[in-house]
Amino acid sequence: MLQSLMADEVGDLPAGGGSVLDQWPGIAAAISPALPEHVQAVAFHAESGLLDLRPDSSAYATQLRPISARIVAAANETVGTAAVRTVRVLVVGATAVNAPDAKQSHDRPGTPWRSQGRSRRGTPPLRR
Repeated sequence: MLQSLMADEVGDLPAGGGSVLDQWPGIAAAISPALPEHVQAVAFHAESGLLDLRPDSSAYATQLRPISARIVAAANETVGTAAVRTVRVLVVGATAVNAPDAKQSHDRPGTPWRSQGRSRRGTPPLRR
């Protein structure tokens, strides 16, 4: 019986990444009506909860970073799970990249900036 209940619960979950990427236009529009036209969700790494976003300009990249916590909340609310845990804003024109290893630092030069929302002091992490 327990296995039956678990199977029912798993069946109700959205497909790992598919729902987040498929529903990106609605997620983005909930944040700002112009966002879907200028930012694409290009990859979702279900194992880490990382959502890769590619803006069409550096201005939109700059605007995405401080609202990453709102993006995570809107994505999770839309898909009905807590699958998205962090957002990575890719460089303009970049293709999706592999999810970073736990040991990999996002402060290393040449790697995309990644935010997990606000730091404990209430300020966004700085890019070096």
